[in-house]
Amino acid sequence: NDGEELTYTISELYKMREYVKSVSVVPIGLTKHRQGLCEMQAVTKEKALEIVSQVESWQKKARKEIGTGFIYASDEIYLKAELPIPESDSYFGFPQIENGVGMCASLQKEFIDALADKREYNETDSNKRRLSIATGVLASPLLKSLAGMMENDFPDTKINVYTIKNDFFGETVTVAGLITAGDIISQLMPFKEELGDRLLITENMLKSGCDIFLDDKTISDVENALSVKVISVPTDGYALLDAILGE
Repeated sequence: NDGEELTYTISELYKMREYVKSVSVVPIGLTKHRQGLCEMQAVTKEKALEIVSQVESWQKKARKEIGTGFIYASDEIYLKAELPIPESDSYFGFPQIENGVGMCASLQKEFIDALADKREYNETDSNKRRLSIATGVLASPLLKSLAGMMENDFPDTKINVYTIKNDFFGETVTVAGLITAGDIISQLMPFKEELGDRLLITENMLKSGCDIFLDDKTISDVENALSVKVISVPTDGYALLDAILGE
C-alpha cells in the first residue's frame, strides 16, 4: 500500500477533505512471531524517504488550499529516514498525536518551555540528582538530547538514558510503547548499581489504567529486580521535567 497505492489513497481521501479532518501514514510493525504468515517487508530508510517526499508534497498542496497539513507522516517514518522531526507548528494542533505523529516535536517543545519556566529556580537549586530513563531505540536520541539540556541547566543532575532493544517482539520493533518489563530487567541488570534514585519509563509501556507491561510483569517486578523506584511518565515535556526534578 505504498508507492502509487499511497498516492491513490491520499488523493481519494483528499477529495473527502470536507469530512476527513486529517490522515496519518504509519509504518507497518512486524514482530519476530510471524511463522506461517504471509511475507511482509518492513519500511527501510529508502522507503521512508520516499514516503516523506510523498507526504510533504501533499502537505504543501493542502496548506495552500485548505490551510492545514491534512496528511502527516509519523515520527517513526522520519526517524527511519534519518531526517529531522518537523517543527511543532507543522502539525497544526497535533490532530494525529495518538498515532505517534508529532509526539517527538510536542515533547521537545514542552520540555524546552518547561525548562525556561524553571530558569529562575535553576539558580537556587542545589539538589544532587542521579536517575535513569529507559526507552526504545527510536526515542533514545531525543531523550538523550533532552537529558543533555537538563544537565546543562541543572549541573548537579545526572541522567543516564538507556536504550532498550526489543527482544520480546524482535529488534525490528523499536517504539518505546512495546517494550516489556522482562527486556528492561535483563538489559539493565548489568547497570543496576548505576541507575540512581529512580528509573523513568513512558506510561505507554503499560496497559491502560494499570501498572502491567505487555509481558504481564508489573512495575513492582521491575523495582524488585533492579532495586530502584520506577516512575511511569506521560508523554508530556512538563511531566517529564517534573519527574526528573522529583516533583
